[in-house]
Amino acid sequence: MTDDDADLPRARRAKTAAAKAPAAKARASKALVSEEAAPAEAGSAEAGAEEAASADSPERPKTKAERLEAKAARLRAADERRAELAAARAAAGVPVRPRSTGLIAAMAVLAVLVVALGAVVAVLVPAWLHQRDVNAARVSALTAAKSYAVDFGSYDYQHLDRDFAKVAAHLTPGFKKSYLDSSTKLQPAIVQYKGKSTATVQGLAASTATTAKVSVVILLDQTVTTSQSSTPRIDRNRLQMDLVRQKGTWLIAKLLLK
Repeated sequence: MTDDDADLPRARRAKTAAAKAPAAKARASKALVSEEAAPAEAGSAEAGAEEAASADSPERPKTKAERLEAKAARLRAADERRAELAAARAAAGVPVRPRSTGLIAAMAVLAVLVVALGAVVAVLVPAWLHQRDVNAARVSALTAAKSYAVDFGSYDYQHLDRDFAKVAAHLTPGFKKSYLDSSTKLQPAIVQYKGKSTATVQGLAASTATTAKVSVVILLDQTVTTSQSSTPRIDRNRLQMDLVRQKGTWLIAKLLLK
């Protein structure tokens, strides 16, 4: 057998294999398509089963996170609608009114004003209340001082004890003792000369004042008569009367003749 005779079977087998190759390739492609289609069909089947299950089962309650996300989505949608409306108005030439910036600025200014007003009130109201109390104390002390000065400057030799006791009732305990000592020493001379005095307040003013103590300057005139003269004598006096409030009543703590 020659080499040509040996190569003849090999050539036939190669020709047969080449003829069968397209068919084998076609079968392989078909198998590949089938393999790729199988998962898709399986996925469709699973999706259908899930849809059927979800249709048959009741709706699952939404979690808090899901509700917040839904609310955020609604807000975003509302913002988008407002933006579209603003753009449409701007395109149509309709002026767009600013919404939040001016309001926020106004609220910030209002908050600052409220805080400032609160600070002012915290400072001024107590001061105003204190000044009101001082003014009220000044008025009541001046009223008492006018009455006390008239009592102090008026007397009659026929009832000196009563006149001195009336003045002493308006004195502090410390000042009362010194007043009674002085009046007791003057009493014999007043009785001897049948002295009488009528006092009139010509003017008075508070020089210092607090809610508990007021110092008053008083212009006091005394019309004095005695057995030694048929003509009344007018004495013009300037007094300083220091009043203190004790148990709601003004009392004379000091009385000076200037």
